[in-house]
Amino acid sequence: MTAAETVKAVSESTDHVHSIGIQGTPFMIVGETYINGYQDADYMTSVVKSQAAKAKEAKGAQGTTGSASPAAPASAH
Repeated sequence: MTAAETVKAVSESTDHVHSIGIQGTPFMIVGETYINGYQDADYMTSVVKSQAAKAKEAKGAQGTTGSASPAAPASAH
């Protein structure tokens, strides 16, 4: 992993992930929530449930506007 092209690729990747807010591993995106680093099961359950509820609300709101097409996914950056 000391070849110049490998060092450059790793450096560019590191710069990119830091620029979009990733600060550690593991890193997950659940709906609109970024999760940096380890979180316990209670926290993860809470996030998943809250984001599922938001998605369900958004889907219901689409049905009332008459829109037949799904919403575009949120950008990660």
